[in-house]
Amino acid sequence: MQFFFYVFLSCLRHTLQNVDMYAILWALNQNNTGVDLNIVILFGKYIVFALFYIFILNLLVFKTNLIFKLFHGNSLRFHPAIISISIKLKRFTGLFWLLFFTISVYFFVAGFINFVNKTDIFNFIEKKYFAEYPKYDFIKDNYEVPPVEEIVFNKKSNLIIILSESLEETFFDKSVKKHIEHKIPLEKSQSVNNFKSYTNLNFTIAALTGWHFGLPLNFPKDPNYFRVKGHFLTKAQSIFDVLNAKGYSQHLILGSDKEFSGKDVLFESHGNFKIKDKKFFEENAFDLDLYKGSGWGYSDRFILEYGFKEYKKLKENNQPFVLFIEMVDGHFPDGWCPPDMIKYNDLRDVFSYVDYELSKFVKKFQNENDEDTVLFVLGDHFFMGNPDFIKDAKERNIFNAIYNVKKSIPKEKRIQEISALDIAPTLLEAAGAELDDGKFGLGVSLFSKEESLVNKLGRDKFDQYMTERSRFYESLL
Repeated sequence: MQFFFYVFLSCLRHTLQNVDMYAILWALNQNNTGVDLNIVILFGKYIVFALFYIFILNLLVFKTNLIFKLFHGNSLRFHPAIISISIKLKRFTGLFWLLFFTISVYFFVAGFINFVNKTDIFNFIEKKYFAEYPKYDFIKDNYEVPPVEEIVFNKKSNLIIILSESLEETFFDKSVKKHIEHKIPLEKSQSVNNFKSYTNLNFTIAALTGWHFGLPLNFPKDPNYFRVKGHFLTKAQSIFDVLNAKGYSQHLILGSDKEFSGKDVLFESHGNFKIKDKKFFEENAFDLDLYKGSGWGYSDRFILEYGFKEYKKLKENNQPFVLFIEMVDGHFPDGWCPPDMIKYNDLRDVFSYVDYELSKFVKKFQNENDEDTVLFVLGDHFFMGNPDFIKDAKERNIFNAIYNVKKSIPKEKRIQEISALDIAPTLLEAAGAELDDGKFGLGVSLFSKEESLVNKLGRDKFDQYMTERSRFYESLL
């Protein structure tokens, strides 16, 4: 049992190195339809590894006992030499089991300590199940969402939002010895330098919660609550609720299954998104074998090409729109890269390919000279691991680039730390909305001179407030 526990923790360390108990508990309690089988296979390999070593250990013990019984049952068992061998075998067996028990205890303790340090599980349990509500409800006192009718749009701009799974600017940082050369054009884009991943915002559905509401994904004691159709922060207002009320048509395109992790509930209940996912493409005769990417479904190459065609169609309708495109080939543990793009034979191939496909989309978009559409290209969180090729990076940052926006990011904001919370008001202002101080939820627009919440508080305080209990937050469920 101790050995199995150690192997399980080893697998978690390999696959979820930057994920905490909030992400683990969410994954265990949500709809995991369409999960990449490579992740299941990875866990399977660790289990087979454990079974193999346990088999070898048991075989050694079995053979030792068999030899002992052979001598013990022999007619020469009273011979002094046989007695001596029997005693030695008994001692060997006893020492073997003592050593096996000691090693097992070591594995268990080492694995448990590592697990505790990594997940901060005791603090998580205390906060989630035993802590009283704090007297000061930080979220209540800092949450700002104006009524929809009071949000004014001077001119409506369309939005294209590309979420690129686990895409970090770190991968392209020239201070990293084995960095990837950027192919995506950045000269005519705006960005910030310190877009970070934080607790309750550090996995895809959590980052999307920040982008929607300017709130973290701080679920209640029972995370199953979010599985109920239509219940995803039901009483909270998403920026996409605002855009829907202002006449925007809204569309989500993804190559994976929309039900995974509750994305369908989030997008359909907030913004009335029309979703085209893996099942849609299969039902409409797009051959998965021809267009497949990672084990999640259709490749980013296919999704971006289809997404651009969808953009062209939406432009013809003369109705403001949001086109949300989610990429997935950069997903842990190993991502996916087409054979024609393999160069490095490691994870760099994956993100070099992702960067190349994004560059094609951006260049085609720029050639359209579309003054009415703003394009966002954003990573959702850090890659869930520590790839060898970025080991010498001083710090890690999520990729972000905004194209064709009429507002400008202030110089001071470009060097501030920002979080997924700040994406919500940024998207809304890029669409043309006027917000007081650029605030929505707990987020502060990148176009605002107001300091971002995480930059103001610092990481430790920010994580504290994003994870502690809040009566106000729970009232929005």
